[in-house]
Amino acid sequence: MTEQDRDKVLHGLDSCGFCDGIPNVCDVTDCPYKEDSPWCTHYLAHDAGVLIGELLKAQKPKALALDEIHRGMAVWLEDVDKADVILAIGGSSGGGCKCFITVDDRSIAPHDCDYGVRWRAWTREPTAEQRRETHWACLRRM
Repeated sequence: MTEQDRDKVLHGLDSCGFCDGIPNVCDVTDCPYKEDSPWCTHYLAHDAGVLIGELLKAQKPKALALDEIHRGMAVWLEDVDKADVILAIGGSSGGGCKCFITVDDRSIAPHDCDYGVRWRAWTREPTAEQRRETHWACLRRM
């Protein structure tokens, strides 16, 4: 869904929520769905459902490919030798790998050649089940 589509849905929801007994509320609020009357609320409900689905899907943790990390997308870093995932903020270290500042203020720079073997990064904190189900080797091919 494009930003324009999202704006249309949000405007439509705001318009319908604003009705409060006002006649011709669609004209008053310039609702973007008014041209679809009498089915406008059905189209609005459908589009709102699509938007909510996209937002919920975007919230799920995702293991990142190495090129995504180079674009600064990493939030959680997992090391094969550690039992836990540590919060990390990515930044360029100049040599192609990423430098991470961890929650305990350590600076680490894992090597790209070890990605998907010794370490991996996520968009947000994964559950233990997601960590178990996501195979390390497939990250090297993403």
